[in-house]
Amino acid sequence: MRSARLINVGFVTGEVLHATYAAVARCMKDDDPPAIVWGQAAEHVSIGQHQSREAELAAELDVPVVRRPLGGGCVWIDPDQYCFAIVVPQARLRGRPAQWGDWALAPALDTYASFGLAVERVEQDLWCRGRKIAGSGSASIGRAAVIGSSFLYRFPAERFGRCVASPSEAFRVWLVEELTEAVSDWAREGEPPPEEALLEAFRSACARRLGWHLKTATLTDEELCARAAALEEVEEPWYTPPRRAVRHGLKLNAARFLIERRAGEEWVRLVIDRKRIARIAASDDEVQSCLEATPGLPVDQGTLQRALAALSADRSARWSRFIVEAAAGVP
Repeated sequence: MRSARLINVGFVTGEVLHATYAAVARCMKDDDPPAIVWGQAAEHVSIGQHQSREAELAAELDVPVVRRPLGGGCVWIDPDQYCFAIVVPQARLRGRPAQWGDWALAPALDTYASFGLAVERVEQDLWCRGRKIAGSGSASIGRAAVIGSSFLYRFPAERFGRCVASPSEAFRVWLVEELTEAVSDWAREGEPPPEEALLEAFRSACARRLGWHLKTATLTDEELCARAAALEEVEEPWYTPPRRAVRHGLKLNAARFLIERRAGEEWVRLVIDRKRIARIAASDDEVQSCLEATPGLPVDQGTLQRALAALSADRSARWSRFIVEAAAGVP
């Protein structure tokens, strides 16, 4: 059994939460023990390190926005979740960063299972009964690998939906509906445990799955200085190109995306699930009538032109192309 540090920061601001694991990573050396930063944070919207605040979020917000030094999309963080960041010297790891979740999320899966929740990994998400119950983000910081996630007790879909940049009010309505359908939380699946029980289960899971004995620790003087420096970086404005990570929309979970494309008075809004249309609406009533039969179909021009066959050839080609181009940013 290898010793690892458990640094419980308690309840802190979003800036302090993200700066803490960044500091631990920057100070970590190749022969240092792994560390886990654990805690709760005041409500804030956290955007990924390469995201544009201007493109992804509404212009006016009543909560802070904090850019975290990890990948992933914009997420809501508040005291109704317990966040953790696993920090490990990269010298001890094999495989690409995309594979880090294979081991880093295993303790979380075991923790859910110990409370009777059947949770599985879907790409970088954790899902329960077909819905995302947790996401994750990772990055290399200094000589360390960092993988962050959380145990989400309650998810305020409507509150988060108001924070996201929306090209129309109808898009925002769909967004809240889709978030409610695509994202779950612990309270929806069962009774969330007290923090003490959750943390004890997580400790046990780390021992089983990672072979780590977690020892309670505090930040070293070096890490405290590094956190002060990291806080300055977190608070500095970052310039990122003003474009969304997902063109014309956003990712709801690992499989589902909400898109709205506009060109003058014309628009199309659609939900894509596993590269197939799950929901669609258009500004043109005749086009909308034709599209009612498309849910479940793939987003390709030939399929859409056949669905729009009641239109003239020119309109069918133009609208099918418009829809395909709207969905072009979905991976």
